[in-house]
Amino acid sequence: MPPIITRNHEYAKILSRTVKDNKGFTSLANSATLLDSADVTQIVSGVSVSSMTIYDTYDSLPSSNLTKGNQAYVRATGNMYISDSNRWFSAAFVNLTPTQTLDPAGNVTLSTDGTSTIVTITATDSDQPESQLSYSIESDGNMLATGTTVTQDSSVFTITPLSEDSGGVAGNFTLTFKTTDSVNIASTTKDFSLAFVSSRMTASGLTPDATTWSPGDVETGTVPFYSLRFSTMVFRATDVIFPSSPPSGGAALFENGGAGSGCWVGYKDASTFVCHAGGGSAWNAGTDRTHITFTDFPKDDATHIVEWEFKPSGSGARTRIWIDGVLKGTGTLSGNYASSVPFGANGGGFMVANADASQVSGAPTNNWPNQTSGLLEWAAGEITA
Repeated sequence: MPPIITRNHEYAKILSRTVKDNKGFTSLANSATLLDSADVTQIVSGVSVSSMTIYDTYDSLPSSNLTKGNQAYVRATGNMYISDSNRWFSAAFVNLTPTQTLDPAGNVTLSTDGTSTIVTITATDSDQPESQLSYSIESDGNMLATGTTVTQDSSVFTITPLSEDSGGVAGNFTLTFKTTDSVNIASTTKDFSLAFVSSRMTASGLTPDATTWSPGDVETGTVPFYSLRFSTMVFRATDVIFPSSPPSGGAALFENGGAGSGCWVGYKDASTFVCHAGGGSAWNAGTDRTHITFTDFPKDDATHIVEWEFKPSGSGARTRIWIDGVLKGTGTLSGNYASSVPFGANGGGFMVANADASQVSGAPTNNWPNQTSGLLEWAAGEITA
């Protein structure tokens, strides 16, 4: 019975012949035998690469007068071949993975009012034109529980949360953004968070006055909360947009009063937030004034709640400030504010500095940088929760 010749036998015969004729184990090619598929595109278009010859079919490859290292490309198979001077061997092509970047970069805090966030993929690939790339997204499984949805238009993804009133649920999730050239996949993960913050004012059972201020509102006469200045009172600014790049020269979220007695809340500079109350003659803490400063404030172009409390007298004056329900600082005095009030008779403004041409001496004179949303409320009483 004749021996059975298998494919492995054939491979062994080819390799043994190669070793026999190539005892020095020199390279079979004069240049690298691995090509990026971008080179294949160039070859197919009819452009000659190095010493490579293009053939229509595998049978067209020459079988005689071969030189070690000859290179050939066969259109029918889509492969490149290299000669060892006796026969042709198939060489591999390498397909490079696309590269991609996401805009915006970093993690994302979703809006609590249902406003969408748009994430755009910018991708490049040495193997394919951009029109041949495809894009997709994958969730870690936690997005659905928050009520957030995603729509796609090519490389642009719109992530839309629900507001709390519409059924949105606070939570965190991760999305993986992908670009593929049908061979390899580039992927980037991005973390998203949705958080609903309860007001410290309402949690304490305080009922805001019916009057409110909107961004840009200014009162040059008697402010509507003027009668509350001798008692403990709380201010609440909702839907305040904190920019990702705070103004280096500072900016007022709220100010009232002047150099005699005054309060001022806002950016002291790009890295410091301040809440000042009492004496307005100096831009610092003193025996008749509190001057709270802190640096851990939001920088995300998202909306937040800012609340501050003035307690002008009793066992000593006290000022406190919260952002999104988190206490950021407390300022206390052994005595009272100047004139026992946190602010004087001069007017004030919401997101406006130097509202009636007078404010705390030395305070920045810039307005709040983003006034597209916001509401200022106030109530008599103390935050206890």
